[in-house]
Amino acid sequence: MSRGRAGNTGRAGTALEGKVLTNNGLDCDETPADYEQRLKERMLPVLAGWMGSSNDCMRVACMQEFPVQPLLQQELLSELRSKASQQTLQMAVSSAWEAEQLVGHCNAVVWDSSGYIEPPSQVPMGSKALRLILTSESGTFDLMSFHLPFVDSPGGIRYSDSIKEAAKFLQLSAKPSVAGRSLIAAGDFNVQVDDLVNGECMTPLAAIPDSAIFREHRLSVDACFASAVQPDSAMEQKVSPLVEVEGVWRSSREEFFGADGRDAFIEKHVAKNLHNDPQLWRLSDAAVASLGCWPFAEQAKEVSRQGEVKQHNWHLELG
Repeated sequence: MSRGRAGNTGRAGTALEGKVLTNNGLDCDETPADYEQRLKERMLPVLAGWMGSSNDCMRVACMQEFPVQPLLQQELLSELRSKASQQTLQMAVSSAWEAEQLVGHCNAVVWDSSGYIEPPSQVPMGSKALRLILTSESGTFDLMSFHLPFVDSPGGIRYSDSIKEAAKFLQLSAKPSVAGRSLIAAGDFNVQVDDLVNGECMTPLAAIPDSAIFREHRLSVDACFASAVQPDSAMEQKVSPLVEVEGVWRSSREEFFGADGRDAFIEKHVAKNLHNDPQLWRLSDAAVASLGCWPFAEQAKEVSRQGEVKQHNWHLELG
């Protein structure tokens, strides 16, 4: 989100070669603040209306390209609970790190915890997917939200590679992790689903027509599938518990800063002119991790804003 590609030029050998890129597939050239506003004003009301519209089934929402900023994740969950009138809604997010590098977005899953009897666990899938194990009184569910990386658009010289990568992902992931359990998955293949079905894919897919608009092209790249085939025993051995960190379920408490910790994160991801700023020292781990996702040029403004929010909340507590 905040590490936008706006102004860069498309790589040689892709359909966007030589073209000026925007920082998202919608060609909006959004700033981080614009994107945050769009999430709150357009995405949240739709999600809240859907999550809160039925009491007779356990609804789960799978989201892709979700923001990695911990503070924004917490804020979105809080507003979602309020808009849906469901304080029992929970959120889990995939890792913000891939090969020790901070990624620009993540996968997320939202569910109503009142229908489940155990804390969530996960099957680690890297940055491509968030795969949860949720247990209710009626059974255990294997759920996956996924987003495959963009390789090339239809008609591009590497588009066939896109299809092969998507088919490979399906082959490796479209198995339940435990016998007697079905896998239910939803996400973005970043290829036309019809091309995947007609080419390499053996798993039945339900596509969402015209789910994306990219440079005036309507694409059907989002789909869901269910699988109850022979379980993958290797996946079962990898199941690990999630940890609730400041209200959001994550793979570990160290997730904010990666393997090297807070100081190393600040050194690499926070502008040098802020390192000795007392406001930075007083920020929580979630706030520092969020700050590091902003462009350096925007970080001073964000530090001041977070300080104002913290002071406002402090005055509210004093009452």
